[in-house]
Amino acid sequence: MHAAPVQKIAVDSKAKLVFTAARTGVKDAIELRCWDLKKKVELWKTRIRAADLHDLSASKEKLYFSYPEFAACNYVRIEDGKAGLPIGGPERGATSTSFVCDPKDDWVWIGTPKGLLRLTPGVIKGWKTRSANDIGVTSLALAPNGNDLAIGGEDGSIQWGHAGNASVKKKRTEGHEGPVTHLVFGHKGKLLASASDDGTIRLWSSSGKKRLVISADLLGGNKVESLACDPKGAWVAAALTDKSIRFFESKNGQLLTQLRDDALLPGSGMVLLEKGKVLATGGEESVLLWDISELGN
Repeated sequence: MHAAPVQKIAVDSKAKLVFTAARTGVKDAIELRCWDLKKKVELWKTRIRAADLHDLSASKEKLYFSYPEFAACNYVRIEDGKAGLPIGGPERGATSTSFVCDPKDDWVWIGTPKGLLRLTPGVIKGWKTRSANDIGVTSLALAPNGNDLAIGGEDGSIQWGHAGNASVKKKRTEGHEGPVTHLVFGHKGKLLASASDDGTIRLWSSSGKKRLVISADLLGGNKVESLACDPKGAWVAAALTDKSIRFFESKNGQLLTQLRDDALLPGSGMVLLEKGKVLATGGEESVLLWDISELGN
């Protein structure tokens, strides 16, 4: 598929298309590809000018990508891979830590060490910085309903806000003892999983109440590189630095099973296909597909 390791992976809003990003042999060039994995065909590929990508996120019509070195993003059209205009700044000294996009393409939220940036597609200037209670934002997640935004802070806190206006805080919890590195919603937004530099994974209800803690011992002392949640809420999965994916029951935190592949690139992300029956991850030169249909049954 790619001639280099898959750096990032994303899925469209209908979970029918998979997008991959990989470095090329050309300086400051990243290759993006779009796949219909059910038909096993490549729909398009394109190159973008970038030394590195922070993440990918797909809306209904656009595939957004952000850069780690400054707080802005760009997109290509899902239809044909053609590039659009840059969105946002960059602001002097601002870097991005995470981002999410509106499924309807009305906005993009970017997390930065200074707080939140709201960017509007088609508007290069005029975006505003919104502070999340004056803390640095280290991770973001958007609920399936497209309205609820989870904001992870460098102080270990998690805030729930309205995606249309993240300055309206619904609730806040003092969750972790270190920066929140990853957030993901599951079970139609009723479950939120968080990972942190404190070495733990924590599960939360939609009300912000902590349900359980998955300890560093259960993670084997490995760092969490990405998270995924069962759409039905039965499990949470963590891709770890030892090239394994561990699945834990969401009701009690017990280890269900683990998958391992030396070609796995845990930092590339995980996406769910076929209503949560297939897990896709980035590999050394291709997308790795895992049959997880029996999990939680």
